[in-house]
Amino acid sequence: MEQRDGEIAKVKKKIDQVEEKIDQVEEKIDQVEEKIEYLNKLMIKDPHQWSGEENILYVDRKNIREKVLLTLQEEKSQLRQKESQLRELLLLEKRSLLAEIDVGDVAYPRKKGKLSTSSDAEARGRPSCLIPCQIPFFNNICGAAECDGWVSFGHDIPSTKLKSLYIRESYRTISSSIKSGVNKATITGTPGIGKSLFLVYLFWMLVKKGKRVLFIHHQLNIYYNGQGSVFQISNDNFPSDIDYSFWNDTLWCLFDAKHKTEVDLAKIPYEFCTIVLSTSPRRDMVNDFKKPPVPQYFYMPVWTETELEKIAPTFSNATEWRDRFKILGGIPRYVLEDMTLNPKTIIEDACSSCSLDECIKKIGINSSINDKSKVIHSLIHMTSTTPFTESSVCYASQAVLNTIIEKKRTEAKRRMEELLASCEGNPLTASLCGYIFEPYVLELLEQGGHFLVGSWCAETQKSNQVIRL
Repeated sequence: MEQRDGEIAKVKKKIDQVEEKIDQVEEKIDQVEEKIEYLNKLMIKDPHQWSGEENILYVDRKNIREKVLLTLQEEKSQLRQKESQLRELLLLEKRSLLAEIDVGDVAYPRKKGKLSTSSDAEARGRPSCLIPCQIPFFNNICGAAECDGWVSFGHDIPSTKLKSLYIRESYRTISSSIKSGVNKATITGTPGIGKSLFLVYLFWMLVKKGKRVLFIHHQLNIYYNGQGSVFQISNDNFPSDIDYSFWNDTLWCLFDAKHKTEVDLAKIPYEFCTIVLSTSPRRDMVNDFKKPPVPQYFYMPVWTETELEKIAPTFSNATEWRDRFKILGGIPRYVLEDMTLNPKTIIEDACSSCSLDECIKKIGINSSINDKSKVIHSLIHMTSTTPFTESSVCYASQAVLNTIIEKKRTEAKRRMEELLASCEGNPLTASLCGYIFEPYVLELLEQGGHFLVGSWCAETQKSNQVIRL
């Protein structure tokens, strides 16, 4: 017993040393990122707020900033590479050293570099934290079958009133593209797009294939052992992170970030299994998760009218869904589920509460979620096309774009007038005006049409005429 405890202590000491090195590198990376952020802030200041001295030094400051930024970016890249190497070393230390040790009733693999399988664990008995599941949906999921593009479960899908799930083509493509083994994958998209339902589909598909799956869904932690048994785990009673009979490369962990925080995700030792994280754009949730090894990224596309037409009958109150779709776009939550507010009221209120910059900003996986960003998501949608590994943004509809133009053009005109007024008398003003207006004018001329042309005669009397190109 004393000899075994001594071996365990040595293993933990080596692991702690590697983790300490990783922390030191991450601290250096944070310091570099703070310097980069500070330099970026120096140039954010609006031109009309510049002093005369700042105008003169603008070019010099910009050149110096670019050189310093380049140096910092190179340093950051080198630190990231070092961090990746340390994390790989940490993984190898845990695998190779703990592989030679038996701790109590937990079985560790005898072959160096290869983790134990679930069959080893079953032979020695399951962990005490696994409680037989009492939820009919999960207990009967093996009996669910696909028919005509739908999976019929016979019981309500948790957190919904749906008994059947429509299989989008994007579901099939993304699920087949996720790499198994020790791997990370992130599924993201506009809130209300159906990311949680995709995880339900993926859970069903993996169970049908006999895989071991841990499904963390809202307040439920469901474990399927790959042999027909389903268990529940309480939130604070997961198997130990050194229980390699449970946490190994045969386990799929499906983590739904809805109602979860980054602390909940950090509790999962996902470096030893395949983990699929489903989350709306949330910087706090993905900050650590995106560190090396870099995860796969998949983006849920907005729903087409044809897709919505297929699922509309399952929502009894969605009688006017087509009208809502034309205004709110292809997000089921807005079009089919929440019918309490008039769609025009939704976009007008959203537009009024957002600035012009927010109406044209780009939304991505690293965005922050707050009350304002939730409003923006009703105006701007993330979308993607096959193979769904890259994202783009679009306005929810032409109606949304028209509303933004109508409400924000006065604000845009005022800001432009302020900009030009602040530059009056500055030698850079002419260049600035040319940079802003000349490309726009050339584009209009290329399109052709009727134009009002003004000219000045010798007596400085202004005359106008209309020409056609």
